[in-house]
Amino acid sequence: MRKEKKTDFFVLLFLTFLFLFYHQVFIKEKANKKIEIFIPKNLTLTQISQLLKKKGVIKRDYLFFFYTKIFLKEKNLKNGYYQLMENMKELRVLFALLKRYSIPVWVTIPEGFTIKEIGELLEKKGICYKEDFINYCVNPDVLKKYNIPFPSAEGFLFPDSYQFFTNSPPAVVFDKMCRRFWEIYLALKRKYKTNLSDSTIIILASIVEKEAKIDSEKPLIASVFLNRLKKEMRLEACATIQYLLEKRKKRLSKEDLKISSLYNTYLHKGLPPTPICNPSKNSLEAVLNSPKTDYYYFFTQNGITHIFSKTFEEHRKKLQILTKN
Repeated sequence: MRKEKKTDFFVLLFLTFLFLFYHQVFIKEKANKKIEIFIPKNLTLTQISQLLKKKGVIKRDYLFFFYTKIFLKEKNLKNGYYQLMENMKELRVLFALLKRYSIPVWVTIPEGFTIKEIGELLEKKGICYKEDFINYCVNPDVLKKYNIPFPSAEGFLFPDSYQFFTNSPPAVVFDKMCRRFWEIYLALKRKYKTNLSDSTIIILASIVEKEAKIDSEKPLIASVFLNRLKKEMRLEACATIQYLLEKRKKRLSKEDLKISSLYNTYLHKGLPPTPICNPSKNSLEAVLNSPKTDYYYFFTQNGITHIFSKTFEEHRKKLQILTKN
């Protein structure tokens, strides 16, 4: 009698499982809206289940958890970017997460972005992970391969619009951006004759990129820094200190100007050790084709445009007039 009850129980359990399996696999969902979802690394099965439910991909996180355990697929779930549908069957979602499809996506890298900011944007778009991208950008073998003379690729990733695939290897993304940089930079070098080294040009262009708000002023700002370098004056570029801060400030404090770092151009003469961002074509061109001026000083009058001066006395007087007004 007990054996019969036990057999009935397992038959009932098996039939229940068959019904659920049939319902999940063969009964199609209604056409719902698409949902883009990014599954980070190192999430537990419980966390993935809850995330899928929170995003509206599934209704029953416990069922997704159950199917994953039953089919012993917990270790096979792939992180990354997915395009799923609203209210999908839990088993269908499991199959999708075991495959991880790649789809084409466009991304525009803004001028003056740092490697960190590029990594954040790439992760947001589902192209690759920020951490993986940053690590690739400081890989010594990679830097040597692409003729980058600094400890990172900062300054050598050209800001432009690119098409990548979701879940791409960092190497593919890096290669496209870096090759684009060298293509643009070498074309400019052929166009303009200069005695400046590549390192000087790229570092200075990155500072100009961050100091200038409008393209028309970039050549003048470049001329100021070049003049100060020739006279062995400190650059005193606020942008180099901003690079040291976790979060950019509208106005630097006196304490900020005292930060002990080779990037602090208020304390140290010459250029900072590396570029401070990834400059645009206009900024590179501003350094390569900088006009000859007698300007050594400038300040912003409205946060956008700048007023230029030849002497410190002239600079000080203009500041006083602006302050009074």
